[in-house]
Amino acid sequence: MLSDSDEYDGGEFYVAKRDGEKIIRTCCPLNGGDLVIFQAGSGVNFQGQKYFHGMKQVTRGDRVGVGLLQVRANNLHPEEKNPGKGTKKRKNGNSRENSF
Repeated sequence: MLSDSDEYDGGEFYVAKRDGEKIIRTCCPLNGGDLVIFQAGSGVNFQGQKYFHGMKQVTRGDRVGVGLLQVRANNLHPEEKNPGKGTKKRKNGNSRENSF
């Protein structure tokens, strides 16, 4: 979070889960310099529950934050893991990825 909480109203970050027809939100008050690290996605499963995240509407001022998305390399195709690097054929005919 880059903004101090006295610079805006509303804008609380929350983690939510569905309980039948209800949505239960747990708000996390943030101030300038605070950092939240969590696994995100379209409904992250944790202990059998699907969790979502969001932010309440800002009603006064400006709330400035930074988001970072990291993609796991094992979800990419081999040629995307090491751009510009391909696979090499071993003498036995098996392929392997470059490890550099």
